[in-house]
Amino acid sequence: MMSAMNSSKRLSLNASKSEYGGRINQIFFITCVASFLLQLLASVASWNNARSLQSTMMVGFEGDSELIRQRRMEVAPIVSPTETPKHSGRLRVLFGILTADFPNDESYRKRHRMLFQLWDDPRVCSLPDFKARPLETRYECQLIYTFVMAGNPEAPPVLVNNERPFEVARPITGRSKDLNEPDTILLNIRENMNEGKSQTWMKYGAEIAEEYGLDYVTKCDADSLLHLHDFFEWAYQNLPPAPYNTNVYAGALRDKAYWPRHETEQERIRFESYFGQNFEGVHLYVAGQLYIVSTDLARFIGKEAYTNNCSYCEGHEDHDISAMAFHSPEPIKLMVIGRNHRFWEHPVKGEPRWRRMWQRESARKAGVPFEGRMFNAKSSFQDIMGYPATQQ
Repeated sequence: MMSAMNSSKRLSLNASKSEYGGRINQIFFITCVASFLLQLLASVASWNNARSLQSTMMVGFEGDSELIRQRRMEVAPIVSPTETPKHSGRLRVLFGILTADFPNDESYRKRHRMLFQLWDDPRVCSLPDFKARPLETRYECQLIYTFVMAGNPEAPPVLVNNERPFEVARPITGRSKDLNEPDTILLNIRENMNEGKSQTWMKYGAEIAEEYGLDYVTKCDADSLLHLHDFFEWAYQNLPPAPYNTNVYAGALRDKAYWPRHETEQERIRFESYFGQNFEGVHLYVAGQLYIVSTDLARFIGKEAYTNNCSYCEGHEDHDISAMAFHSPEPIKLMVIGRNHRFWEHPVKGEPRWRRMWQRESARKAGVPFEGRMFNAKSSFQDIMGYPATQQ
């Protein structure tokens, strides 16, 4: 009988333990479910906040509701300063064509002028024409071109410190008949390609651009010819208008990794240490056939050329200009223009390529096919962007 009682007690104790364990499991399960639900609610709330913030930061769409506009105003202080709003139509590019008093270059200048005359586009003006216009019509000019030449064979090859006037007195004598044409700038330096002409133009071009409220300075080789309509299409769609045009650098990319290695450790340290420290050994530059820099970056390049006296220059103007630009204390907004996006041809030296380009642009203007293809001649801001410009 005692054995039966003991067995009964053990069964009762085991039942109590089993019931207690079951309750523990139930409590644990309920706790897990509650924790999961709380995390789920937090995630949903976070997602809703993110969606709400995303809606407030959508800029430039015409169909925004009044509520979204109101929310956008509420969060305006945290919108990124690099975010570009809807393009207003403002485009002001100082287009410097670097050339020289050489027979070939004279023929290249003639080609540029023939194309400008063929296009007959009111948005294209020579620099003296732009300067002479009244303010009411000045900014109809969006591409302001000038031919940049050296005009003082007795002077140093570079001028970046304002120690003498940037231009020489006219007229000057030389081989070319068009040296003293109004659309030329005659720099107060001796002629060169790799010893300082480009940084001199960046310095002087930036001063002109700042004086007349221009947004970009371009360096174009004499044998690089524009497809004007393609340029305007690319510029309207890609070049940030003022005041968002800061530290912009656009052109065709090149890789210095394909250059021969430096012969000495001293050379390697001089030419590569900055890129090794700041860009982890990546050493790129923008090709000299055509590049566009914002006015503030052109000004910095001129200052850098004077401050560092081209201590890391390697004698190739496109590389050296890039190296100066990449020494900027502010991040560079590098805009890489691949072959599919080029709005110029380079090099256009011989007659066959020039003749083909002339025929194509003539067909474009006439609205007829060229080699079985139609080339669009409509490149106004409204044609490209789908809405009228609000600012010039």
